[in-house]
Amino acid sequence: MALFPAKDGWLCIGAASLEQWERFCITIGAVELLADERLFAPAERFDRADEVDAPLLAWLATRTATEAVEELQANRVPAGKVLDFAQLLEEPHLRERGFWAPARHLGASARVPAAPYRVGAGAAAGASAAPALGEHTAPVLAE
Repeated sequence: MALFPAKDGWLCIGAASLEQWERFCITIGAVELLADERLFAPAERFDRADEVDAPLLAWLATRTATEAVEELQANRVPAGKVLDFAQLLEEPHLRERGFWAPARHLGASARVPAAPYRVGAGAAAGASAAPALGEHTAPVLAE
């Protein structure tokens, strides 16, 4: 897996298996790479990244990250768009899975990652903020 720039953002692409490598080369229009059997090994592709990346970067220069991901995924090549934090907060899968939990700290509110587990059928445990600087000093000193 590696990150690559498209016209409007970044995406992550991974073609680990030989089948994925073949579909990757066909998708980006670089079938000439399939003529070199040494590139069938992921380690060799890594060592020769400049040679492998050149046709990919040319292909990506004509597409948005979303377009590239859709084309790659349609051909069963693992790929995903790199999201900024605002996009991550609105990502439908994370929202549907209850990934985010509301939290308040020093009068401000935010969404933070919820506990990664649930006990029983209930909701994930709520998030709690770290104590404010000095918030527990008096009770601790009183002990």
